[in-house]
Amino acid sequence: MAKRRNRNQARNAARRQQIAERSRQARINEAQRDYSTGRLPKLTFEALGRLTNRQLTQVAGRIADDYQNQQIGLALRDAERFEAQPTVRLTKYERELIQRPDITDAEILAAPAKRRKTMRQQQRRRRAAKKKAKRIQQYNAALMEDYTVGEVREMEMRGESPFEELGGRTVYETSRDYLLRSRANVLGDTEFVRRNLRRGDVGRVELINQILTQAGTAGLKAGPTQLFGKTGRTPWNSQWDRTITQLDAFDSSVRQKFESLTQDQKSWLFGNTQFGRLVNNATDYIPGDHKWVLNSLGDSPSTQQQIADWLDQAARK
Repeated sequence: MAKRRNRNQARNAARRQQIAERSRQARINEAQRDYSTGRLPKLTFEALGRLTNRQLTQVAGRIADDYQNQQIGLALRDAERFEAQPTVRLTKYERELIQRPDITDAEILAAPAKRRKTMRQQQRRRRAAKKKAKRIQQYNAALMEDYTVGEVREMEMRGESPFEELGGRTVYETSRDYLLRSRANVLGDTEFVRRNLRRGDVGRVELINQILTQAGTAGLKAGPTQLFGKTGRTPWNSQWDRTITQLDAFDSSVRQKFESLTQDQKSWLFGNTQFGRLVNNATDYIPGDHKWVLNSLGDSPSTQQQIADWLDQAARK
């Protein structure tokens, strides 16, 4: 009995020693890991607190690069031309159809029976091309002074608007975009990182908090200080969500076209055009029925055609 107990104690002691050795080796491997490339560590205060100064510097540099790239992307988007009207273009074939004379109903009736179907097709195509050309003329006539997306957003933030709705919002943006635009890339300052690491534990805490803050703003899954919920990503603001719901008031094909767009195409549609404003003005909410319906502006064929043109243009982006 005593011999069995001694053997068990010996095995347990050997197992504990083996576990301790593996843990020690794992800590050594973790301390030597290079975070300048590859996967980042878990972005929590506890996980970052276990990193060496060298590793913290690498993580801060990676977050700073991602943050800067997103800021550059926002600046490029702000420099884009704001689309006050849809851009519609005629194909070469449509330009040829416009030059051809219209086919009247009387000519179709006077033609042989075998040719009537073909003539009706030609009539529809020529009239559709001429209608499209007229629509382009109307869009061009409604064009105004060119503004960039950034200029329109800044004017609306000041309570001004070039679109006859003072105080209204035409350019929609997420809260994360606003923070990226307004907050400096502190981690991009290498002196800030070094200075905090030289300050010891207090400086490391400040640096880790800054890493978590910028990681959350950049849309990464960060720890307790993340700003945008569990995934670190910002949902579209309430105005965007409402506009998407208002699309149900239109024909189902409008919502289907919108849903088929990529996230970037939807962002362009809301951020670079008057699509959201037009949908908002074309619908009314009925509280009793809890749904959106088209008003007189929304029932207008020209409004529905303009919305369709916006969706087609976004699909080409």
